[in-house]
Amino acid sequence: MDQESLGRALALLGRNDLARRLDELATAAVMGALPLGPELIEELHAVCSYIRTMRDALMHALEVEKGGKR
Repeated sequence: MDQESLGRALALLGRNDLARRLDELATAAVMGALPLGPELIEELHAVCSYIRTMRDALMHALEVEKGGKR
C-alpha cells in the first residue's frame, strides 16, 4: 500500500466539512427547498470534482485500478 498516497487521501477527507454540506443539500432537496441557481450548480460541480480527487487518491493508495482490479 502506498502510504504517501493514503496520507494525501486522508488529508483530503479531513480538509473540509464535505459530509455536513452534502447532508444539508440532501435535506433541502427532500424538503423541496433546494434553489437550483448558477451558484449552487457551480458548487455541486466543485464538490463532484473534489470527491473524484478523493476517490482517485484512495484507489491509488490501495493499489486498485478503475474497474476494481488490483
